[in-house]
Amino acid sequence: MFIRELYIDGFGVFSDCHYEFSHGLNLIHGPNEAGKSTLVAFIQHIMFGFPDGRSNDRKYEALRGGRLGGRLILEDRQGHSYTVERFAGSRGGKLTVRLQDGTESSESALNALLGHTTRDVFCKIFAFGLDEL
Repeated sequence: MFIRELYIDGFGVFSDCHYEFSHGLNLIHGPNEAGKSTLVAFIQHIMFGFPDGRSNDRKYEALRGGRLGGRLILEDRQGHSYTVERFAGSRGGKLTVRLQDGTESSESALNALLGHTTRDVFCKIFAFGLDEL
């Protein structure tokens, strides 16, 4: 499974942004405060949900407009595409998972697509930053 595309409606400094990735290793680089960590946080929030009001996690308000959230286009090894869309709200935000044929599925489908990976595992193995190091 890999992230083929991401669309940010609003998240931190990003508003109405679209990025495409290729198979293999994709490197995101830029100067300090360019938004690299914000992009990683966006992916985490879409996959695993937005923090609730009681959390100490950073909220990433949409500073330049747009609805807080967006979508990821995931692709499996067979080339099938899945759209995962989430916007901030109660209980991690409203999640929509669309299968390749356009039908909507549930959070259990997303969990299966992610190999039942938890947020903690994702952050420590696949998307770690200075805090995890």
